[in-house]
Amino acid sequence: MQEEAKAELGNDRDFVTDMYNLEEEWAKQSALVKDYGFEYAAVNSRIEELKNKQAIVRWQLRQQIEQDPGAFGVIKTTEPALEGAIVSHAEYQAVHTQLLKARKRAELLKAALTSLSDKKSALENLVRLYLSSYYSQPNAPAGTEDAVLDMEKAAIHRRALRRRQRRAEQPGGKD
Repeated sequence: MQEEAKAELGNDRDFVTDMYNLEEEWAKQSALVKDYGFEYAAVNSRIEELKNKQAIVRWQLRQQIEQDPGAFGVIKTTEPALEGAIVSHAEYQAVHTQLLKARKRAELLKAALTSLSDKKSALENLVRLYLSSYYSQPNAPAGTEDAVLDMEKAAIHRRALRRRQRRAEQPGGKD
């Protein structure tokens, strides 16, 4: 089901943040929100049209069934029988299927807009991290380079001393 929804929405890259190209991500963010927002509005408009069409088809079928119930396989014109004949009619089913597809598309677009909102928050936080030099190279404070060098020399000296001691402890070992 998730793969079907992904295929229907299209470009998965719209929802992934490239943290190494924050400028590009920011540049396309508002355009993406606009595009998905306009499509969401258009689908909602289509849903309203389909609801109206469904109501008209329902009313027309009801009129036809009440005039000639036998043509629709209805024996008694009770409310449940009328409703059953209406919802099982091919014309009604076609409109209903279109309505369900439009509602599904609207829900997917709504989820996409939520995802883009989350992406915007992620971009804001990545920019904050970038501005606070979170992703910068580690730098030693000024004046500590000599101390680091001295520590490295001492570590090398200790390793060499341990090697000499191990050799000296071995039988027939040399110093």
